[in-house]
Amino acid sequence: MSSRVIGRGVCPRCGRVGSVVLKELSGKIYVYVKHGREWCYVGPLDRVDLSKVLQDLRTYHSITTILSKYFVPMCGGTVSMRYVVIFVIGLALLLSAYGLSTRYGYESVTLTLTLLSTLVFSLGIAIYEVTTSPTIQYSSLKRVLSYGLWKYFLMMVAVVLVVIFITLPIASPLKFTFEYKVPALSHVVTWIGGKRIEREYIVYHAVYYNIPLTSVLLSSLVVTYLLRPIAQIRGIKWCLGLMLLVLLTSNLVFHAIPQIHALILNPWSLLMYTVVTSLIMFIVSVLFTTFIYMLKKLASIH
Repeated sequence: MSSRVIGRGVCPRCGRVGSVVLKELSGKIYVYVKHGREWCYVGPLDRVDLSKVLQDLRTYHSITTILSKYFVPMCGGTVSMRYVVIFVIGLALLLSAYGLSTRYGYESVTLTLTLLSTLVFSLGIAIYEVTTSPTIQYSSLKRVLSYGLWKYFLMMVAVVLVVIFITLPIASPLKFTFEYKVPALSHVVTWIGGKRIEREYIVYHAVYYNIPLTSVLLSSLVVTYLLRPIAQIRGIKWCLGLMLLVLLTSNLVFHAIPQIHALILNPWSLLMYTVVTSLIMFIVSVLFTTFIYMLKKLASIH
């Protein structure tokens, strides 16, 4: 048995960075990723796309000669972006017309600008992935992911919460309204038979808070961006599952804060608000993911 380190890369099994090692057993070559004293088996060399694993190479000669046939070509031709630009401009004009046609004053303008910004960011993600090698895409996020999926999950939840709170003041004609009950002590004075009787009651006042559509759009786009490395390393099923889990956790914390502040917790309303908000953001995030995929497909037409 012989083995050889060919470079550094991201392990598709655990998401950590390690040394990519090739081992020859009984005439076949297998790919492993070594993390210190731990080893992760990736698979046979002829079934592994090394271009999605390697980040840097140990020797240039081994890649250009021995291993060249195992790499998926990164540029199968010139990449044309004119179809993408035409598609985005047309959709942007349509969304602008829709936003400006609503009769909510500056709120419609704000929503339109938010929609346009999400299109621009989605276009930026598509161009970045089309024009950049998968081995160096999202290197900063993959570096964070190398510390463990659990820590990356907590980081995503924290970022989504921050984005939700920051974008709440952005106006929008479309809002999702939620309420929670605040207990208050009420005094009632009655006179019976010439006697003054004072009683105290606990009453509950409804307090309303809104999540504007602009906040939903921007939070969903951030989740989509943060999960792009997961989609590359673990696949789309892992990406969608983790996306739903991140949204459920972040929205649970978001909706629990007002109720905890009011010193009363309603599990039923908390669960219902969390599920509803998470499903809406999940659908929007899936639409963003599909939109980026369509842009990349259009960019490959030449």
